[in-house]
Amino acid sequence: MIPIKSLEFRMASVIRAGLRQSLRNANPRDIPTSIRHAQDHLTGSLYAPLYAQILAIYSEGYSSGGNLIRRHAPRGTLLTAAAPVPREDPRIAKATKAVIYGVQGSLGNHKNEIQATMRDGFEKGATIPEMSKRLNRYFDNDRVASTRFARTAATDIYNRARLDRYEDSGVVDGTQFSAHVDERTTDICRMYDGTIWALSDPDIKVPSLHFSCRSDLLPYFGGIPSARDFTEEFGEELVTSSKKTADTFQKSWGSPMPHT
Repeated sequence: MIPIKSLEFRMASVIRAGLRQSLRNANPRDIPTSIRHAQDHLTGSLYAPLYAQILAIYSEGYSSGGNLIRRHAPRGTLLTAAAPVPREDPRIAKATKAVIYGVQGSLGNHKNEIQATMRDGFEKGATIPEMSKRLNRYFDNDRVASTRFARTAATDIYNRARLDRYEDSGVVDGTQFSAHVDERTTDICRMYDGTIWALSDPDIKVPSLHFSCRSDLLPYFGGIPSARDFTEEFGEELVTSSKKTADTFQKSWGSPMPHT
């Protein structure tokens, strides 16, 4: 098994490499046009390596789901063999395109920083190759945005793969939200921690619920409890604020991979 942290790091590296390559021929005199060309270039240059990385994340998540079933299933439970993950999968393709679209948007959001980097080099008499190196250093140093984006996408894909494995197993009844609880845990993840849904429930909350979300979905066996009254447990103000934050995030972010 490859740790999820390693998968996130690899995905972030792929994204940073794609960003660097897309701006290799940027014109410092016309940054807006250069960024539009770079965004178009990303579709072709990033698709293959990103598809391979997302496929690896999905495969590891699917395998992890099987391991969790074996660990938590009642004694004597017979688990069906895992279905092979196809190398050509329309959902992986859709997720890849969604992530590229997000990277393109991130590139546009960094327009001012890119322009400042290029302008500074141009004013100091840097050559095009030298300014290309400047951009390489910019994307290498700007790890926060690319790593946060990669971690969020990887967590989502990994958990959806787990959910697929639970459904394919034929023995799992539901899924349980498991938050990584510490001083950095968000209110929304702390609130949902321990919540159980039937696998058929369309309202399952699949992490990521926010950027850099660290929550997981675990398999659940047995009868599904009644819906929780979050307002009674946490108070109306926290519940309203948390759900609004999560809804805003998911509307703007969306899941890169559709559920089966």
